[in-house]
Amino acid sequence: MPRTWLSIEVNLVEGRADILWPRPGRMFAASKSHTFAQLAEAIDAAFARWDLAHLHEFRMKDETRIGSSDDEGWEEAEEVLDDRKTKLNRLALGEQFTYTFDFGDGWLHVCTVGPAKIDPLEALGILPDRPLPYFGWGSIPDQYGRRWDGDVDDDEEPPVDPQRSDLPPLEPGWGEPVAETGLGRPQAVRLVRSAADEIEVVLREADWALLLDETLCDPELVERLRPGRAPGMVVATYTPAELDDLLGFIAGESNHTRSKKVRASLDDLYGRLEEFES
Repeated sequence: MPRTWLSIEVNLVEGRADILWPRPGRMFAASKSHTFAQLAEAIDAAFARWDLAHLHEFRMKDETRIGSSDDEGWEEAEEVLDDRKTKLNRLALGEQFTYTFDFGDGWLHVCTVGPAKIDPLEALGILPDRPLPYFGWGSIPDQYGRRWDGDVDDDEEPPVDPQRSDLPPLEPGWGEPVAETGLGRPQAVRLVRSAADEIEVVLREADWALLLDETLCDPELVERLRPGRAPGMVVATYTPAELDDLLGFIAGESNHTRSKKVRASLDDLYGRLEEFES
C-alpha cells in the first residue's frame, strides 16, 4: 500500500500537577480522513484512560482549538472546532500541536507529525478504520493517581505483598502459600567465613527440581540445596561467584528452551536470585 498515512508521536508532558520525565510516549498511524475525535479516542485508550466523561481539546500552533462539545454549554464553545467534524487532513508533515484531556487534572501532551508518511499495513499489519498506536515507551500513570485497587489516600501504605499466593494455580509458583517464616521469596544472609562473603539462599523445592531437570547447572550446586526451616523450602550457601554461575546457567537455558512455561519459570527464578547480586 502507498505511504499515505501520517505518523503522529504523542508524548505525555504533565498531569495532576506532576511534570513527567522521562515522558511516556506512543506512535500513532492515522489517515488524513480520520477525525480529531478519533485521534483523541486513540490517545486516551493508549494512555490507559477508562473514565472518558471529561472534555478534551487539541490546540494548534496558530491557536486554533479543536475539541469535544459540551451539551450543557461550554464556555467559548463557539471558538472551538468540533473534533467530530474536523479531519486530520489539516495537519502538515512536521507540525506540532498539543492535546489536553480532563481540564481539571490537565493531562497535557505534545503531538508531533512525522517528517514522512507511512504505510499502515507496514506499521500495523492491518488497515484499520481509526488511528491506532504502533509503537510506544514509558510507564503510563494512573488516570487518578491510584497505586492499587482501593487506594484513596496518598499517605496510605500499600497492602502487604502476597507474593503470588493470592493467584489461581494457573502458572508455576502461583497460589503457593507464603511460608510462616517469611521465606516466600528467597532470603539472603551475609556470612563471613575465612574472610570470604557467602550468601545463604532459600528457595522452593520446585526451584530445586527446575534447576536439576531443566538446566545444565553444575550438579554440585544443586545437590548443595538441603531442606530448609519451613516445609517445601530448600537452602544452600553460595559464594558470589557461584551464584553468578548459577544465574548464567538459568539465563542460558531460558534463552534456548522452546517451552514458554519452562522459560517463564526460569525467568521468574532468575529474577528472584538476581536480587542477591547487588
